[in-house]
Amino acid sequence: MNFSKYNQNNLLYSSFNQNNDCVVFGTTNGFYVYSLYPFKKIISRNIEGGISIVKMLYKSNILVFVGNTKHGLYPNNKIIIWDDSQKQVIGEISFKNQVKNVCLSKGNIVVILDKKIFIYNFKDLSMIQSIETFNNPNGLCHIIDENIIVYPSFHIGNITIYNYTLDKHVIDIEAHKNEIELFTIDTSNTYIASSSIKGTIIRIYNIKYGTLIKELRRGSNYIKIVDLKFSFNLKYLLCSSEKGTIHIYNIKLDENTELNTNYLSYFLPEYFNSEWSIIKFYMNTLSYSIFMKEDNQSNIDTNTNKIISIGNNGCIYNLSIDVKNHVGNIDTRYKFILNNENPFEKTN
Repeated sequence: MNFSKYNQNNLLYSSFNQNNDCVVFGTTNGFYVYSLYPFKKIISRNIEGGISIVKMLYKSNILVFVGNTKHGLYPNNKIIIWDDSQKQVIGEISFKNQVKNVCLSKGNIVVILDKKIFIYNFKDLSMIQSIETFNNPNGLCHIIDENIIVYPSFHIGNITIYNYTLDKHVIDIEAHKNEIELFTIDTSNTYIASSSIKGTIIRIYNIKYGTLIKELRRGSNYIKIVDLKFSFNLKYLLCSSEKGTIHIYNIKLDENTELNTNYLSYFLPEYFNSEWSIIKFYMNTLSYSIFMKEDNQSNIDTNTNKIISIGNNGCIYNLSIDVKNHVGNIDTRYKFILNNENPFEKTN
């Protein structure tokens, strides 16, 4: 997540690795990697000019980052491949315009600019393909596998599923009437949840068929959605807004879930036809979250789920949701210290 607009405590960017067991921070001073189970600093590196984007390849020594300045050794139009075992740069690629996002897989690097996507072979950095896109200031993109990526379509409100090996559009999902603000995909690559720039409705689609599965309502007022996350068991969806609120929806999906075609829905206004959240958190910070893995919740009641949330105020929160009683709690809060060997100190 890009925190630069809401910059506090030198924090500019945060991302989880593909294993969802590490979190990486880009700051005005460099980048930091922490394991989540338990919270522990793994890597800290000073980078001249700071970091605007940083991604970790699974739980490896390879990171890809983009600088935070227009000029200098690490500008914001160049991606840097860093091998932390060697503590040095092992590759770089420059572009004419600012890099908006980077997506990683074991085989490929996908670089997203405002109106173009570049796909490279990770091994030798040879370019596989470039794709012209609609204006994409948020750098929205997701790798489904080594051949398929997801990104906003040229048609406003649509999402494209594209096989770049075959140079073929697999499907275009007509998700919203307005421009796409954000989307997320579950870990099984079965479902996609999306919101538009209005921020009032979240829609969940089956990726393979492009069919609408659920429609969720955040509210009636325009708001910027900053985070969407599926739980690992596909029971819940998390939605965070620019206001600092977190909504939890009880979606109860599985691979056989189909659209509920209750005929009464066709006669009801959209406002009443949508499902509402069951739990809300009122945070005093902008947050970027992830559901904890089930194998790290073995001692937790089956009606309770845990969430780790990163705040732009420099804190990491442990949240719990009691679905049975529709209650959410902030269990612990840790101050995130970027320049200390003991990075967490508990706060009241």
